[in-house]
Amino acid sequence: MKTITLFAILSIVGFQVLAQKTDNKTAPVLCDLENILSAVVKMPIFQVTTDGSPVYHFEPTPVDFYANFSVNGQFPDTISVKDVASVALSAVKALAQKTQELSENQKLLEQTVQRLNETTEQAYKLAMQSNEIQVTLTNLQIKLAESEAKINALEMQMKQKE
Repeated sequence: MKTITLFAILSIVGFQVLAQKTDNKTAPVLCDLENILSAVVKMPIFQVTTDGSPVYHFEPTPVDFYANFSVNGQFPDTISVKDVASVALSAVKALAQKTQELSENQKLLEQTVQRLNETTEQAYKLAMQSNEIQVTLTNLQIKLAESEAKINALEMQMKQKE
């Protein structure tokens, strides 16, 4: 039976978690970090103690672990430290990617809010200018009406003198 183990390869750019068949040394295949993170979230973790010891540990059962990660452990009652470390490293990387995405989304939202604030400020300034123009127009209409009234009064006076 071929066994699959997970391990991490560090590189200059960062690390990538790979699945590799150990028996025939085939080329590594990149793991789906999102699926690994989902499996970590779904996997039950139990509080356990051995032989009546007052010391408790938190761990998944080997059956749950291997079922969630679709790997076959060498020993069905234990979980390989290499497998646990690789799954933990994969989950950390997946969380780091999610954190990066959230950070980028937050920056985009902050930029959008800034643009909305600027647009609101411009709209307020335009509204104030519009009010000023309306006041000026009203004052000009009043002056026009006063001027027309004076012209009418002068025309009446001129007709009366004739």
